[in-house]
This record gives sequence, structure tokens and C-alpha cells, in this order.
Amino acid sequence: MNNSMGINVGNLRNKRIAVGACYFVPGVVFASWASRIPDVKELLHLSNGQLGSVLFAIPIGQLLMMAFSGILVSRFGSKKMLMLSEFLYAASLFAIGLCDNVLRLIMALVALGMMANLMNIATNTQACYLEKLYGRNIMSSFHGMWSLGGFAGGIIGALFAGTLLSVSVHFTSVLVASVIIVALCFRNLVSESLAEAEDEDVPKFSFRSVDPTLILLGVMGFGGMFCEGTVYDWSSVYFLTVVKPDAAFIRAGYIAGM
Repeated sequence: MNNSMGINVGNLRNKRIAVGACYFVPGVVFASWASRIPDVKELLHLSNGQLGSVLFAIPIGQLLMMAFSGILVSRFGSKKMLMLSEFLYAASLFAIGLCDNVLRLIMALVALGMMANLMNIATNTQACYLEKLYGRNIMSSFHGMWSLGGFAGGIIGALFAGTLLSVSVHFTSVLVASVIIVALCFRNLVSESLAEAEDEDVPKFSFRSVDPTLILLGVMGFGGMFCEGTVYDWSSVYFLTVVKPDAAFIRAGYIAGM
């Protein structure tokens, strides 16, 4: 059975698995960082105020990259940019594990934020291409893979912390696994030539044509991200310093949130 472009259903399934894996991997990478924030905080002797300032480095990196991500994906293709950004995203996590002072940590987090933005554009572009090939809505399943990766990464982080292995060992292991998975996925991602054959004419963007309802949706999205960011960045620290459960349950709040 083939779709409108003559692509075998088995090949489509392989492409869906590959794109899904490229959502799953960054979920694991981000959760690996989030689950070890208390350990990094203790290693660098950061106060809550200092940690809050340091965590601001990630959105700064995302904002710095926002103006360039679309241009890079359009010029070099989402397939290449997805591979590059996922490799560098995992490498940024690895760099965090090697940081021995606040300045280096901030630089590594800025890089993590920059690659997160580029990766988001590239992965969602791939998902849009594949959704067109499928001819039905499948985007939510890919976003679900990111959440599943975050859930798995939280558990992995708890296991590494429970074995008292260092943050650097944990992040190195995640880097190696991420590189292997992403490299295996490359050949099955949607090529730009195939995607262009499915392109549709899209009206030129204009602020005058924006439905005011989108502004409300943007505010709702901001509120959701505000809550999510609080859980991601502070739940483990809160459990460590306020709830003070057994060591095995310090990451339980983050995992429950995911």
C-alpha cells in the first residue's frame, strides 16, 4: 500500500520512528540536566538566588538563536540542521557536566538554549513534512515522544544519582547514547526534495491577518510554559531542601510532573 507520493507504507513508518526518536532524545537530554540540577547546585555551592540567575541562561540562548534558526533550516534543510542541533544539544549537556565554575556553566547553558531553539524548528519542520506525507494529524504523537523522553530521562537521572555516579559520568553516557540513536535515524528522516514535492502555496505572513485569538493562545502558552519551567527547574531543588525525602525520591517531583 502506497500514499499519494508512491512511498511505501513501511518506509513511512520508518520515517515516523526516526522523527519520533529525534523528539525522544532531546527529552532525555533535557531531563538529564533537570534531574541533576540539585547536584550541580551543590557542586558549585550556589544559593537559590544564584541558581535562579544561572537558569536564566537557557532562555537567553533560545532568544539569541531565534532570529537565525528559521534561516538556517530554510537554507541548509531541516534534516541536516536536525542532526547538527541534536549532536550539539547533547554535547552541551556533556559540557555542563565538566563545568567547575559558574561562568562556564552559564556558557554551557546558553549553548544548550541555542541548540534547543534550532532543534525545535528543525524537528517540527520534519514533523510537518511527515504529517503531509501521512495526510492526517500526527503531530501530537511526536510531542508526546518528547514528554516520554523527559519521563525516561528523569528516571535515568534518579538512577544515576542513586548510584552516586558523578554528573559528568551521567551526562557522558547520555551523550554517547544520543549520538548513536540520532546517527541511526539520519537516513530515515524526510529529505528536502521529497518535502518540496508536497509543499503547498502559503499566503505571505502579515500582522494584519493575525487572528486576535492567537494572542490569547499565546498568553495561555506562556502560562503553561511558566508552570512547566517551574517544575523542570525547581522541583528537585524543592524536594532536596524543603520536602527532604529519602535520597531515592528527590527526583520524584520532576518525574511526576513529566
